[in-house]
Parts: sequence; C-alpha cells; structure tokens
Amino acid sequence: MPLFEGYVIVETDLDYVEYKSYANAYIKPLDGVLRLLEQDVIGSESILPHERTFIEKFTSSSRVIEPSYGIIQEDKVKIIEGPLAGREREIIRIDRHKRLAEICVNMFGEVHRLKLSCEILPSSNKNHSAIVV
Repeated sequence: MPLFEGYVIVETDLDYVEYKSYANAYIKPLDGVLRLLEQDVIGSESILPHERTFIEKFTSSSRVIEPSYGIIQEDKVKIIEGPLAGREREIIRIDRHKRLAEICVNMFGEVHRLKLSCEILPSSNKNHSAIVV
C-alpha cells in the first residue's frame, strides 16, 4: 500500500541539475506521470524540510514504515512501540480488524489521510515481543 497515493519519493545523491535531467529523460515520459514536484529556487529540494522530517521520523533507515503496537488504557489508545508512539492525539481512527491507524498530514501542499500499520494488543499482555504477527 503506497504511503502517499499517486506519489513516488526518490532519494538520490544526484545534484539538482543532474536529477532534473534524469527525471525529464526517464521518469516524466512514463505513462501516468503527470508532473514532478519542484520548488521555486533552482537547486533546492523538491520536498520541504518539514516533509523530509516527517518521512525520516516515520521510516526506518531503509525507508520502511515499521508497524506500531498499542494497548487500550483507561478507554484510550496508548501506542507502546513504533512510529506512532507519542503521537496518539494525531490518530483519527483505528481499524482493529485490519490493524490500521489513520492520521492526517499536510504534505506536498495537500492534506493526506494515511493508513499505517497498527496492532492493538491485549492489555494483559504488555510484553508484545512474544506475539507473532
């Protein structure tokens, strides 16, 4: 499931001019690619600093979003592990059957509703490492 529907995020060591040349030659001609994100200043990144920070905080070093695990504590969700830990207030909805939590973020000039892996564990089992997912 893509994190941002309709977007592909590329991390590269190419400088802006090299990447722009590569993207115009090989990415833009692909079917379904409508446009590439760009900033006004030549040489700047296509994503804003707060967008980069969000992606870095929510992903592992391999840019994968690991699952979050939580418990119900006094009728409230408490995330005990994963990228949603400490961000319980940002959770809009939890689907316990599909093991998903939904949050809203402002990225690329739009509000995106993201579905992230989140399993609510039985309250009596606070040692979730023993549970095989």
